[in-house]
Amino acid sequence: MKKRSNTKPYPHSLPWWNSSCEEAVKNRSQLFRNFRRSGSMIDFINYPNVCAQTTMLLKNEKRKKWKSFCSNLNPSFPIQHLWSTAKRYKNCINLTIRPDNDDWFDSFCSKVTPGYVPSISEICPPYHSQSSPSHVLTNVFNMSELNLTISSRKSITSGLDNISPIMLKHLPLNA
Repeated sequence: MKKRSNTKPYPHSLPWWNSSCEEAVKNRSQLFRNFRRSGSMIDFINYPNVCAQTTMLLKNEKRKKWKSFCSNLNPSFPIQHLWSTAKRYKNCINLTIRPDNDDWFDSFCSKVTPGYVPSISEICPPYHSQSSPSHVLTNVFNMSELNLTISSRKSITSGLDNISPIMLKHLPLNA
């Protein structure tokens, strides 16, 4: 059986991974191998300390890189790139202690979203001519008319909204 050599044993695809992370993880792995091989008390004491230092280093590198990423955001930043980067950070080592201030969230939102979003009525003002009669789809209807229309449907085919008449017939009254 041929042994495969792994040229990339560490997750280089992480956006915050750098040479110091790689060295810390290699050192931790080496100390674990030393402890398993020797079983000495010194190696037993050294290994958890190095694990804690490595975890702290990885968290700090991740935090620094995330802050750097967020500081470069602006409203014209591609949303796909934002979400793909956020997903790459998602299942990594998570911060156990939440920061005291939540100013970062406001800063993040102000960089990602515009300061003002116009309403639908501002974008497309309603155009109703006084002389034209109202359209049949804009007429007001009551609950009895709606229930009569739903119950009289014979077809089971969904409409453009992919909602079948069977689903509508079984809806509770408050829906």
